[in-house]
Amino acid sequence: MIITVCTVIAALAALWSAREAMRNNELEAAEKSRIEITTRPANGQECHQVRNDLALGGTADMVEGAELWAITKTSDGFYVAAVARPRSPGDGDWTVKLHGFGSPQDIGKNFTILLVEAPPNAAHKFQKASVPPSNPLPKLPDGTRTLKTVCVKKIA
Repeated sequence: MIITVCTVIAALAALWSAREAMRNNELEAAEKSRIEITTRPANGQECHQVRNDLALGGTADMVEGAELWAITKTSDGFYVAAVARPRSPGDGDWTVKLHGFGSPQDIGKNFTILLVEAPPNAAHKFQKASVPPSNPLPKLPDGTRTLKTVCVKKIA
């Protein structure tokens, strides 16, 4: 009888632990922003071919307090910020228009667009950096989480 009670207690403890682990995984998954990009490069290209401007769009499910930002990583390694919509809390469509991919010397070079989740402190830094004249950042602010990346090639 003692072995049976101990076995039942151990089984209940294992079941409780597994239930808590599943609950924590569900909460963790529910607390992450998710985005999809619906704008695709033309003609099956790997990278978007751009002269000066690029419009991107998609859908987003952002966590409370986070903002979606599109960050261009320049050919010299700096980060230029542009806000994408929606602002949190927000679910739905987002769009962003990015301008000025480098100079004539950058023709043929690839740029990377990072679509990031920015908590309030990072969003504040991006906001300050995006006000003209643009002030590129040497690194991404703490707390920034990259959700997706997009390749861009300057063609003219």
